[in-house]
Amino acid sequence: MLSNVFGIAILVTGFAVILERVRLVPFTQEVVALGRKSVDTLRDPALSDDEKEQLMQTNTLVMLKLLGVLLAGMGAALLIPLFVVWVLDQLGWLSVSAVLAMLTRWDVIAIVSVLGVMIYWVTSKWRLRTT
Repeated sequence: MLSNVFGIAILVTGFAVILERVRLVPFTQEVVALGRKSVDTLRDPALSDDEKEQLMQTNTLVMLKLLGVLLAGMGAALLIPLFVVWVLDQLGWLSVSAVLAMLTRWDVIAIVSVLGVMIYWVTSKWRLRTT
């Protein structure tokens, strides 16, 4: 039981730390801003169709690059902690299947979600004070 909690802590903490380190949240905000900019471009009556097309092609290329960054970052955030848990499974310290089974229980999901929101709230307040 305790080894399962340890495995969940590795998965959840590793996921959150990697998301933060590879800056996935700012990249997603950039995608949203670029999407809004693209819609504004389409709605701009001052631009010709050729100008709109050129701007949209440029935005599309940037969004495709951001998609690659987001996919790679999300893959890393999911797979690296899972690899660590797998290595611990191979060493006999815990069981990947038991950790994943426990992680999919609704009570564990609720607890992890509440703790995650609380930690995010505290760290965001702390960051605002230090900047």
